[in-house]
Amino acid sequence: MTQMESSTQEIHKSLNTIIDYQTHHRLREAQGRKRAEDLNERVMWWSSIEFVVVLLASTLQVYIVKNFFASRNERQYKPLR
Repeated sequence: MTQMESSTQEIHKSLNTIIDYQTHHRLREAQGRKRAEDLNERVMWWSSIEFVVVLLASTLQVYIVKNFFASRNERQYKPLR
């Protein structure tokens, strides 16, 4: 083989190695992106549930405090006329 052919084969081997590395990195990037998207979805659901719980707790606290300071007459049942 001439020096040109051997040099061409070395370049070809190097390019194949680079293609293998790129494929490997693309797969790792896709796995990382999938994991990040799954984590983002879990955080969104957890935040939504936490928001509902905080909203219910604050509503309950307002109701309890309102009844705590209401006079005895206001607490009794008043029939509708």
